[in-house]
Amino acid sequence: MTKRRDNIYISTSTILILIILLCIIMLDIGSASAQTEEVEIVGNASGLVLLPPSSKLFNIGNLNPGDKITKTLKISNNYSRPYTLYMRAERIGEEEEENDLLNELQLTITYNGDVIYEGSATGTSEGGSITQNISLGKINPNQSYELIATISLNGPNTGNEYQGKEAQVKWIFTAQTDKKDKDKDKGKDKDKDKEKPPIITSPIEEPESPPIEEPEPPEHPIVVIEDEPIPAGPPDMPKTGEGFPYPFYIAGAAAILLGVGMIKKNEE
Repeated sequence: MTKRRDNIYISTSTILILIILLCIIMLDIGSASAQTEEVEIVGNASGLVLLPPSSKLFNIGNLNPGDKITKTLKISNNYSRPYTLYMRAERIGEEEEENDLLNELQLTITYNGDVIYEGSATGTSEGGSITQNISLGKINPNQSYELIATISLNGPNTGNEYQGKEAQVKWIFTAQTDKKDKDKDKGKDKDKDKEKPPIITSPIEEPESPPIEEPEPPEHPIVVIEDEPIPAGPPDMPKTGEGFPYPFYIAGAAAILLGVGMIKKNEE
């Protein structure tokens, strides 16, 4: 069997889906509780789903020195696209200076037939670490794998000082969708569009627009010019000088009489 020890860095630009399993380990004198409940992680359109929803990978109520408990976690992909799965383990709470229970618990994780971790339940050992993301590989649609975790208590190093101790560990699984697969799906959609017959549209005849009537030129506005008032009575004669005009009237009458007399004389 080969061990996978490489830590994987996940870019924040990818789509990530997280699911957390809680491992609760409590050390009491007595026999270990049965671990019959099956736990399953399913990847679907909603992301990663834990079945049953309230499951715990380990919920050990009693564990004696030398006891060993094995739990199987089934991982399935019911999604239409493959995804890459990562996992890591994180301690809950501070490490105790003395008699830390996780240091005395031995953890072995096997995935798809390969041992991917073997060491302290703290997640760190000389052979590697699971405190950072490790890759579980790509899971294609309709594929299933089994992750088997075994916890054992070191008998010679544990005594009554560990009585009543409790430890909790978070197991965090992260699914990363492959962008290339998404691009392939988009390419397939484009190819499907190419296979579709072209849609031929006939030109729409626009209705003839009615002739535009030229507006009649506006009538010229009626301009009213008001006449000046005509004065009543004889018009005022212009003045040519001082004095009355009677001499001129007399001279004119005499000239008329003289002309009449000359006409009669000529007739005789």
